[in-house]
Amino acid sequence: MNTRRVVLAESDSVLRGVLSALVRADPALELVATVADFVSASADVQRLRPDVLVLDSRLLLLNVGSLQQMQAMLQPTRLLMLTAEEDEWLALRRSGTPVVMKERACDLLDALRVAGSTERYAVS
Repeated sequence: MNTRRVVLAESDSVLRGVLSALVRADPALELVATVADFVSASADVQRLRPDVLVLDSRLLLLNVGSLQQMQAMLQPTRLLMLTAEEDEWLALRRSGTPVVMKERACDLLDALRVAGSTERYAVS
């Protein structure tokens, strides 16, 4: 079985621990790095070349254009955003960026499975 390699960048230490445990418990996923800031996440993506970067939206202050530039820079790593804000979730969804609400952390595993493939992730 081919595992999907993941870098997790989450600002909240408690949530970072919970999400890390979720990812580690899934045999289809390999957590290769866990960080608390964007600079470390960026360095780990360049160094480790994961399949997916899970990124807390609070680590960035971006508009849609700069988010798209960042996604292009990360290639071939796929970006999966985490947010606690419903309006931000809607904006990210409209931009085509895969996003999971933090309150629905249980959706993260499904989103990660899709984020590393050619499928699109959507939560109804």
